[in-house]
Amino acid sequence: MNDLISVLPAGARILDLGCAKGSFSTERTDIFIVRVDRDAFRPGDGSLFVQADAGVLPFCTGCFDLVL
Repeated sequence: MNDLISVLPAGARILDLGCAKGSFSTERTDIFIVRVDRDAFRPGDGSLFVQADAGVLPFCTGCFDLVL
C-alpha cells in the first residue's frame, strides 16, 4: 500500500473506504485523505472522516486519485 501512496503527486486525494480506525498511516502531509466507515470515529492524523455506507457514498464519481 505504501508503494501506491509514495508515487502519488502532491495534492492527491485518497479514499480510505471501510477504514475502521484508519487502515493505513503515512508520513506524507502533501496528500488529502478521506476516511469512510459506517461507525463514527475521530481520526487524529489530520485526515477527514465521513460516516457513510460504502454502497451510498456522498462523493462525485472520479474525485479521488486512489481508493483503498
